[in-house]
Amino acid sequence: MHEYGLVEDLLEEVTAQATRRRAKGVRRIVVQLGEDSGFTQESLESAFEILKGGTAAEAATIEFRPVPGRQVLLLEVELAA
Repeated sequence: MHEYGLVEDLLEEVTAQATRRRAKGVRRIVVQLGEDSGFTQESLESAFEILKGGTAAEAATIEFRPVPGRQVLLLEVELAA
């Protein structure tokens, strides 16, 4: 269940960005997902839906941009003003 650890890290970063910018919350996050990362979009979406409750990203959606390689990277955070 490494997906949960990865999503927890993403949520920590997203929450920190929302706090720094004094946003009301997060609307959407975009993640670059390496095709050889060992993670599937479905498993990360599932972990995100379970873990986002009670965070700044509680109402957020998550999108993935598949790319070659192994890297998983937070590309974009859309904040609620």
